[in-house]
Amino acid sequence: MSALKWVSLIVCIIIFFAAVNHGLQRWVILPSFIELEQQQAQAELSRVMDAIEREVEHMDILLSDWAVWDDSYQFVQDRNQAYIDSNLVWENMAGNSAINLVHFYNNQHQLVWGEMFDTDEGLLDLQEFSFSVQANQEGLLHHDSVTSSMSGIMATPMGPILIASRPVLTSQGSGPIIGTMLMGRFFDAFFFQKMEAQIQVKFNAYLWIELSEKDRNQLALEQLLMGKSVITEVNDEQLKIEGLVKGLDGQPVLLVRAVMPRAIMNQGLKVATLVSVAVLVSLALLGLILLLGVRNYTLRMEASNTRINKLVRIRTQELNEATLKAEDAVLIANESKSVFLANMSHEIRTPMNAVINLSYLCLQKDLTGKQRGYIEKVNSSANSLLRIINDILDFSKVEAGQMQVEQCDFSLDDIFSHLAVLDILKSKDKDVQLLFNLPSQYTDLCAWRCAAY
Repeated sequence: MSALKWVSLIVCIIIFFAAVNHGLQRWVILPSFIELEQQQAQAELSRVMDAIEREVEHMDILLSDWAVWDDSYQFVQDRNQAYIDSNLVWENMAGNSAINLVHFYNNQHQLVWGEMFDTDEGLLDLQEFSFSVQANQEGLLHHDSVTSSMSGIMATPMGPILIASRPVLTSQGSGPIIGTMLMGRFFDAFFFQKMEAQIQVKFNAYLWIELSEKDRNQLALEQLLMGKSVITEVNDEQLKIEGLVKGLDGQPVLLVRAVMPRAIMNQGLKVATLVSVAVLVSLALLGLILLLGVRNYTLRMEASNTRINKLVRIRTQELNEATLKAEDAVLIANESKSVFLANMSHEIRTPMNAVINLSYLCLQKDLTGKQRGYIEKVNSSANSLLRIINDILDFSKVEAGQMQVEQCDFSLDDIFSHLAVLDILKSKDKDVQLLFNLPSQYTDLCAWRCAAY
C-alpha cells in the first residue's frame, strides 16, 4: 500500500473516531448530565426561595406572639412607658430575634410608637424613610378580621425588608381590633451569611427597582416574570441561576441570583473522556483484530495461490507431456500411413506398369479397329490408375511435409478425353447419355469422342 493510501486511511480513522466521540458526548452522555445539572440548579434556587419564604413565615409567627397579647393591646391604647422599658429594648430584640423594625398603629392609622434599628448605625430616622406612608400604601394597616395577617418583602431606601403585619388583639385572640402591629427584618449582610450557612448555597439578592434598564435587558425578563428560573453558564466552572421574588403587591421586588459549581458537568466531562478513551481503545483493538484478520487472510490466500500455481504448473506439464506424446503418436501414425501408402503404391505400380507396357506393345501390332479401341481404353485406364496412385503418394508427401508443388502446361482436351474414356462405357451400360457442356470450339471434339465410343 502506498504512503498516500496509508495517510488517507489514517485520516479517515481519525475523522470516524472524532464523529463517534462527538456523537456519544453530544447525544448520549452529556445530555443526561446537563439535565442533572439543570435539576440541581433548580433545586438550589428553590432552596434559596424556600429559605426566604421560611424567614417571612418565621417573622409572621414571631409577630403573632406580640400582637395577640394583652400588654400590647393596652399599649396601643395608652402608650405606657412600662411596656416600652420592659419589651421594646433593641439590645434584646435585635440580639435575640434579629428584629430591625417595630411599629404600633391605632385604628386611625396613626403611629403610636415606632422605631427602626440597625446594629451598625443604631436608631434610624423614620421621617427620612417615610415608612408609615409606604406601609399604608401597601395595605399593611388594613385588617378586617381578627384572623387577618400580611407578610412579605418590601423595598425601602435601606434595602429590602421582611415585613409582617397583624391586628393587635387580646391574649385570647378576641377583639375588637385596637390597632395594627408591624415587625420587620432587613436583608443585610448578616442575614445573607446566616441563610447561606443554613442552606449551603451562595446567593445574592438585588432590589428590582435599583436595577438599571441595561441590567434588566440582559435578563430573560419574560421567563422571570412568569415565575420561571433562568439558568446561565458563567464559565466552565460555575453556573448562574436567577429568579424573582414578588412583593406584597404582587410585583417583582427582589432578583435572587445564586451561583453553583458545575461539579456534575465536570463529572460528566470526565465520564465522556473515559468513554472516548474506551472508544479509542475499542477502535484500536478492532483495528488490530481486523489487521490480523486481513493479514491471516492474505497469508492464506498467498498459500492457496501458491498451491494453485503449483497444481497449474503440474497440470500444464502433464498436458504438455500428453500433447507431445499425442503429437508423437500422430507423427508415428502418419509416418506409418505414409510408409504403408508408399509401399502399397509401389506394389500396385509394378503390375500397372506391366499392363501399360503390354497394352502399348499390343498397340504396335496390326489390330482391327475394335481391338485397337479396347487396347487403347485399357492403356488409358491403366495410365489413369497410375496417376491416381501417384496422387495418393503426393497426399502422403503433403502429410509428411515433403510435397513440392510445380507448374506445368496441360491439355484440356486430354482431360475431357480421359473422362470420356472412364465414364462413357458405364453411362452406356446404364442407358444414360453423358453430355459435356463446353464452349463451341470444343463441340466437334466432344461429339467425335462420344461418337467414337
